[in-house]
Amino acid sequence: MLQSRRALGRNGPQRLAPGDAAYAEVRKLDPQLLGNVSCELIAEVPVRLSTRVRRLTANNPGMMTGRHEYYLIGDAATGIAVIDPVRC
Repeated sequence: MLQSRRALGRNGPQRLAPGDAAYAEVRKLDPQLLGNVSCELIAEVPVRLSTRVRRLTANNPGMMTGRHEYYLIGDAATGIAVIDPVRC
């Protein structure tokens, strides 16, 4: 049975239950149950998804657009590629 998870939100620590929107990502990013990962997409704060993959959420200024995500693949030693899934 899946257990609730602690995560960080804009207003401090939160509890996520299975079925909550961010539950699966928090479960993947915090397997040790430390409660130190965000459960919200926060603009301009990169999120480490793996050792070589980060997600960056950007605020789009237009009225008809919302947040947009980019993926940064690689590292400083090998170089970094930017993936824009909307343009793929």
